[in-house]
Amino acid sequence: MNVLELAGIERWYDAEGGQRVQVLRGVDLVIPAGKAIAIVGPSGSGKSTLLHVAGLLDKPNRGTVRLAGRDIAGLDDDAVAGLRNQACGFVYQFHHLLREFTALENVVMPARISGVVNGEQDKRALDLLEKVGLAARVGHYPSQLSGGEQQRVALARALMNNPQLLLADEPTGNLDPQTADEVVDVLFNLIEQQGMSALIVTHNMALANLCHAVYRMESGVLSE
Repeated sequence: MNVLELAGIERWYDAEGGQRVQVLRGVDLVIPAGKAIAIVGPSGSGKSTLLHVAGLLDKPNRGTVRLAGRDIAGLDDDAVAGLRNQACGFVYQFHHLLREFTALENVVMPARISGVVNGEQDKRALDLLEKVGLAARVGHYPSQLSGGEQQRVALARALMNNPQLLLADEPTGNLDPQTADEVVDVLFNLIEQQGMSALIVTHNMALANLCHAVYRMESGVLSE
């Protein structure tokens, strides 16, 4: 089974003066279940835009997106948001934790957004925090955590709804090398334990080389 299928994806923006800025040029990508795929390439080549299209945060101007077996063509905004919330987990260069909430409350937030509020969700959040090595920090606020700990909370949060696809945009880009290595270890342990797929945009070749396949993006063109 393929978790994600992108076919002929094109994305452009209209700039001032009526000029078109082409960001993605006929991108094809298939991610089978349980596989981790890395995308590398220079800044401004379209990597993050592709990640946003894959995660249903942005719509292509042309092409087909199938996520978790569903073609998004014809889905209304609510259906797209529901599919994104259930099928995808997101991790970014900056953790984007809510500073007024504890680690546990941040992790359980995706379940609350999806309308699921019960004791089982708290148990899952606690289990995820234990898996990322933060069992003793569940009641701490982001300001009381190190950068690496904050990113591990963000990883746990991304997995709260048991997504089929994890999308990560420079997940180690804001960390020092030692902390980055620790987060990478946690990340791939989680991918293996959860049996999920992952699409990872990174400049970190050590991280990329741990994936099942590495693609390069150049001027909106993707090649393996």
